[in-house]
Amino acid sequence: MKGRNSNLIQLRNEYLIKRYYYWYELERKRTDDVLDILSEKEIFLDRDYILTLIRQNGILLKQLKQSKPNAKRLETFTFCYQNNQGKATTYALESN
Repeated sequence: MKGRNSNLIQLRNEYLIKRYYYWYELERKRTDDVLDILSEKEIFLDRDYILTLIRQNGILLKQLKQSKPNAKRLETFTFCYQNNQGKATTYALESN
């Protein structure tokens, strides 16, 4: 099978959203500063692409904002996804 692994892309996007939430909501950094941190020190993607990914994963960011986790709880926060039968599925990011 060629191409990008969709599970890895999903995990990357979840990590990106968590890190964005951490810097913007918990550390109260400005958006442009958050994008610099994510682009140059954490995610290593272009700022414009990071913004695109944040927009595409807005539902995940909304879940975080509604739960309002602190920094400790953010490490173990799980996102909830709806499958095509309307049933919820959760995925947890493993922390090292």
